[in-house]
Amino acid sequence: GYDQGHLANDADMSWDPQVEHESFLMSNMSPQLPAVNRGTWKNLESASRAWVYSTKHPFTEYAGNVYSSSSKTIGADKVVIPDALFKIVIDDTTKKSYAFLMNNTAGLDSDFTKYQVTVADVEKASGITFPVPDSKTVKNPLPTTDLKTLADDKKKQCKGAAE
Repeated sequence: GYDQGHLANDADMSWDPQVEHESFLMSNMSPQLPAVNRGTWKNLESASRAWVYSTKHPFTEYAGNVYSSSSKTIGADKVVIPDALFKIVIDDTTKKSYAFLMNNTAGLDSDFTKYQVTVADVEKASGITFPVPDSKTVKNPLPTTDLKTLADDKKKQCKGAAE
């Protein structure tokens, strides 16, 4: 019952066939419950792509897993299942960062905004220090996310390319 969930979104790698192929390596995957991978995590990925598209700013993202001494394993190779997943999204132009931490559990709400935390919270959970340009203890208001406009614009671009 686990998906091989991408940490770095495959759609962000489609600019090069080899890079996209390499996004499927296990170094970019983690066992994620389907509701997390196809729900909350996917919605966060879509929103961060929309932020880049709508602002036309470059962004930096950090994503990873949180483990504990009681993390479970699956399969003969004893692949460790993360207890939680994190993503830090940084607008390189405005220097604002947005951090998210979600448990890898059933029943997670699909609304990723409910899992916004501070960078300090992610650092504490993961044990990793992240270089962010703004305060690690502030939860910045999230950029506007208009996924319908993004989808409509992409359809127009594809249609134009096909003509």
